[in-house]
Amino acid sequence: SKDGKEEFRYIWNTQHRIDKGGMLPGQATADIGHVFPNKDFFMMFDWWSAKELRRCISITPKWGRTTDIYLDERGRIDITKTGPDVISRLKQCAGEADPFRL
Repeated sequence: SKDGKEEFRYIWNTQHRIDKGGMLPGQATADIGHVFPNKDFFMMFDWWSAKELRRCISITPKWGRTTDIYLDERGRIDITKTGPDVISRLKQCAGEADPFRL
């Protein structure tokens, strides 16, 4: 969200291909899946702030489409901007906090 007050650090884990970085308020990040994924394909996105926020989602991509996931100013998944078809393909990572709530 452009209304955010802090940087979020992140890790993309796409079938063990790791990308790390940071996002300031209003910025974005992206990663790509596989053209021909096998049954074991996975994609995970972890993000956190310096103020102890930590979230993780497992993503089931829909092939041939862009999946836009929006975060609100507090770092939660923004369900008013993220489409319901996208939300239906997101799962909370095992042992992690609910990414829709703080």
